[in-house]
Amino acid sequence: MNLPSLKKLELTCLGVDDNFISTIIMGCPNLEELVMSCCILDVYEICSDKLKKLVLNMCVQMWDVHISCPAVVSLRIKYLRKGGIRLHNVSPLARADICFQDAVLDDSIGKYLYLLSDLSNVASLRLHTTCRALQALLVAHVPKWRSFENLRTLELGPVDMKRDANFVYCFLQQAPNLKKIILQLTAPSKEATNGELFGNYSILREYFETIVIRIICTKSSSLLEFSPSFDPPRPENNVQKRQIKK
Repeated sequence: MNLPSLKKLELTCLGVDDNFISTIIMGCPNLEELVMSCCILDVYEICSDKLKKLVLNMCVQMWDVHISCPAVVSLRIKYLRKGGIRLHNVSPLARADICFQDAVLDDSIGKYLYLLSDLSNVASLRLHTTCRALQALLVAHVPKWRSFENLRTLELGPVDMKRDANFVYCFLQQAPNLKKIILQLTAPSKEATNGELFGNYSILREYFETIVIRIICTKSSSLLEFSPSFDPPRPENNVQKRQIKK
């Protein structure tokens, strides 16, 4: 392989091992974006000095995959199967988008904790999980990690403050410089959303410059977005609501 000008490579439904990864990295010395979807990763390490964006979408890891990419700024991982992900030498990493499957095997949960603890330097973090066992472990372990000092934007979902308040607040306590929070919620009806939303979430107003609350109504396919501003301090005075097409 000799593709010195290639900047982006997408691999789909392939078996990928260490030799294959090495061939790609050596044959594409200027590769900046690597996307692997539905691949079987028999890989120990992904190591590149030039890679800036890495996407692992619904891949199966045979082992824990170690990522060492000193230039990477964006990481997206959708669903982990079997193995985990460990990050090394990724200090420039600014954006991470992590989506865990709903059903998490008990022996995999600890690996997810390692991955999230490795993301403590990111400025923007999106975390999507409905696994209650994982959320409970995060509530227990996140306060023990070093602070997310650089985190400015946090997106969590789906969450319900009546059940998941501790899941949200465990991140707030560890992110002293957080400026924007995005919460993805499910609501039983539009009426319940309008009547209860700010009663449940007004406590957040003292923490952030920007709050975005996206609500997926279970009785329809519509998505409502609330962007409250807290100046003046009564959030209901400054709520923008609009219908958004999926």
